[in-house]
Amino acid sequence: MNRANGEEDRIFRLNPDGSFDSTFHMTTCYYELYKMIHLSNGKFLVGGWVSDYSETRYALWRIFPDGEIDTTFDTHCTWGAGGDFIVLPDHKIIATGQFKIPGIYDTICLCRFNENGELDTTFTWTKWRELIYSVGINYNKILIGGHFDTWHPNYSIKYNHFAIFNLDGTIDTTLIDRTFGPDSSYNYYPPGIMFFRSITGGKIYIGGYFPSFAGYDSFCLLRLYDISMGNAEIDNKAPDLQIYPNPASESVKIHCEIKADGYLEIRDVLGRMMRKCKVTRSSFEYQFDVHAFPAGIYFIRVLELNGKQTECRKLLVTKS
Repeated sequence: MNRANGEEDRIFRLNPDGSFDSTFHMTTCYYELYKMIHLSNGKFLVGGWVSDYSETRYALWRIFPDGEIDTTFDTHCTWGAGGDFIVLPDHKIIATGQFKIPGIYDTICLCRFNENGELDTTFTWTKWRELIYSVGINYNKILIGGHFDTWHPNYSIKYNHFAIFNLDGTIDTTLIDRTFGPDSSYNYYPPGIMFFRSITGGKIYIGGYFPSFAGYDSFCLLRLYDISMGNAEIDNKAPDLQIYPNPASESVKIHCEIKADGYLEIRDVLGRMMRKCKVTRSSFEYQFDVHAFPAGIYFIRVLELNGKQTECRKLLVTKS
């Protein structure tokens, strides 16, 4: 939408009956507005391409409830586009987009701003190359989604349009399977993740361009159980992989229904292999001892012979 009440390229407010609210100061966002969220202090945080009406704020700015620019917030960005962003409990802002900030040679695509808009230099920002469309928070981890298959530094780290970061901006290399993500493209679009939505219980929705995700058929939308310690597992309401008891301290039985030959593996949160065995197409049961396993979280995965993951479940080992 770029026109309302005869005005172009503006943020506007409607009354409850849908009529135009003339008491709201119309702040122009040239080209496109990507996101606006209502803050706890009543103000609004706005991200777009490229600037506000007076061209004093670029990519990301803050306005008062009446629409006036809040001059106490300034990222000093001289060019760019504010994409997705989230506000943390300490009022700092994790933002994605394209931010050109004086004193920094590279254009930034992932960073954290302080409450006043200043760049938070304690956060490891990422220079722009990847196309990031979404950012989320789950279990004190930053979730990043978009169109990318590698990540900085040196773009040698392979990722499938989905990456997890620590709260200090460093990438979480404990992600077990960096192929975890969309499996193929949808129509003419390349595969990618467009949004995250956290819900109660630590579960999270992921939406984007994909007919399947990590081997699980899901048309552009799925729900993950949770993402903890850099790992994720798909929430399948009718799981084919069953683990009992869970939590366990002595031994564990695994029951699984699979459609193709493959193998089962158990890894710890650092990705180290703990057990691995071949499985054949049909129903199988596998029992193993976890008495020697250190207490903690483990991930049990079933994969096809080509490496495609079909099931992933979390196991908690306790010590009595």
